[in-house]
Amino acid sequence: THRLLVAFLDETAKVVEVKEVELTGAHTVLKFENKHFKAIIPNFDDWAYIKVVLDPHSQKFLVEHFAALEHDSAKLLVARSLNEAVRDVKLRGDAVVHMLLDKFFEEKPFADGQLLRSMLGVLNDIVFSYLPRSFLVQTRSLVFEKLSKILAVQETTEISKTIIKE
Repeated sequence: THRLLVAFLDETAKVVEVKEVELTGAHTVLKFENKHFKAIIPNFDDWAYIKVVLDPHSQKFLVEHFAALEHDSAKLLVARSLNEAVRDVKLRGDAVVHMLLDKFFEEKPFADGQLLRSMLGVLNDIVFSYLPRSFLVQTRSLVFEKLSKILAVQETTEISKTIIKE
């Protein structure tokens, strides 16, 4: 068996309840009282990789409120889930790249190098693995332009040195 946390979010994308769940097999049913929750995030606050398929309602809400998510691990889990949806041909890669650039990669310094490197990895995976050639040049240019602006405001820290080196 394996245990994981499931987070329940309110209308502002704030975590209002966390429940520990014991997984007993390939599929585990989680029973809960819906107290007007707007989204559910499985495997909450866990940086380890797990394939997460968000339900359509949670996915739509979390995309719309991505910037409001307070926990870095939740942002990464949502981004990875979107990456999986692109890989499974359930979402368009260019739409996910635009959403991440608009809602995550703001032109401000980043304090957390792990989150930034992980999000860059998600972007890289979508752009170079799942975009059709017709979108590749335009999307790569957009990503480069946005990341160049971020690096311009990033202080000379280990984070920016790591990005430039990679």
